[in-house]
Amino acid sequence: MELLVEDFALFCWLAWKCWGERNKVIHGGEASDRQSVLDLGIASFGKLKALHYMAPEQPQQCVGSELWQFPLTRFLKLNVNAAVIPGSNYVGVGAAIHNDSGLVCGALAKSIDGRFSPFLAECIVLHEGLKLAKELEIDGLVMKTYATNVASAIVVIWSCQ
Repeated sequence: MELLVEDFALFCWLAWKCWGERNKVIHGGEASDRQSVLDLGIASFGKLKALHYMAPEQPQQCVGSELWQFPLTRFLKLNVNAAVIPGSNYVGVGAAIHNDSGLVCGALAKSIDGRFSPFLAECIVLHEGLKLAKELEIDGLVMKTYATNVASAIVVIWSCQ
């Protein structure tokens, strides 16, 4: 059986959309019905393909429900996300570090054993992302997380020092 590159790309795109829907629910949002996630995922994949064929050699932005933003010049951007499956004995964490051109400078994805709340899982992934940046000897880092409670906790801690 031969897997076509486009079929695999569609699978990855739909998996990413499902991951986003799951994270929306984990962080208190309402779940979309499966059919609309599938329909919107396929439609947005078609738009992504069209953009790919029309795009300049260096893509200017990512396509998604929210446009990815480049970090400031000479800075790197750390994006982190965690996935918690209620009742499971592990969490999934992922981090990506991009330069000011959008190129990936480092990334990680792994599971961590233990039962954690979404808040603690997001704290863990932020820690893992910062460890990655330290291992890569990266300075000038901007961090991005969708876990506003984690970002707020960091701001409060910083303001108390």
